Amino acid sequence: MYDGASRFDTAAHQRAVGELRVAVKYRDGLTVLDNPRQMGCLKARFPRAIASGWMDVTTLKPSGGIAGGDLLDSPFAIGPGARATIAAQAAERFYRALPGSAPSRIQTRVAVAQGAAAEWLPQETTLFNDSLADRRLEVDLAPDAWFLGVDRKPSR
Repeated sequence: MYDGASRFDTAAHQRAVGELRVAVKYRDGLTVLDNPRQMGCLKARFPRAIASGWMDVTTLKPSGGIAGGDLLDSPFAIGPGARATIAAQAAERFYRALPGSAPSRIQTRVAVAQGAAAEWLPQETTLFNDSLADRRLEVDLAPDAWFLGVDRKPSR
């Protein structure tokens, strides 16, 4: 009923749920936001573009790290002709999962439309002992789209 580190029932622990839906489109020579949505523990900031015609998207999770049972969903849609760089604000931390807890589920999808370009540049990932994670990155590219992705190398 209780784990050794806590006097509380593990089934009653609060888990993070978040959705960050970002779509960008090309309009009048610029990449602009197109109906973004932030829900729960996932947020995005849009700093001033460094390169003309590109949208900079900085993702953050203000609640801190990721624990067993957390559910995070981040679809990104880069419209025809648009350009976007998606980067994380800080390193990702996966904390120890409690006994019997479900793995954290992190789903990221990047759809890059015709003539569009996207860069996926996350920070590193730190895995703590006994962490449980199911993380997936799906990239859907149009035949003439461009994508640069950097994978996170876990460290302990």
